[in-house]
Amino acid sequence: MPAASSSLISDAPPAHGVAEPADHGLHPQSRMSNDFLNHYNELVMLLEMLPGMPDCYEDVASWRPKSYVAHFEDSTLHWADYAVAEYEHLDAEWKQPFEHTLAVLDEFLTEAIALLAPLIHDEHFERDPTLSL
Repeated sequence: MPAASSSLISDAPPAHGVAEPADHGLHPQSRMSNDFLNHYNELVMLLEMLPGMPDCYEDVASWRPKSYVAHFEDSTLHWADYAVAEYEHLDAEWKQPFEHTLAVLDEFLTEAIALLAPLIHDEHFERDPTLSL
């Protein structure tokens, strides 16, 4: 990870040609938004429900990895374009480890979802509302 004194944003001009909304959801130092993590939080919530509601597996199976930029391109947040512009100018020494971590996480989650299918579709699978992950 880069040294603490490293700049997170390259020397591109502020706002990168996109007007900075007064109430954007970007962290003041990293210039990234934790709203992106909602994509993963939704999957975790579905996985937590599976033991008691195995029929929600179809929702789990439909989950797909999504990049930071794609998340905001699909977003209805009024500052989504600004989030994309800031991310596109994020210094590579920060962006590359972030994207590598996401690639590893996405691969793990995709494989885990695939491994759940035979368990959920097993005729001996019993719904257990008291079981939580």
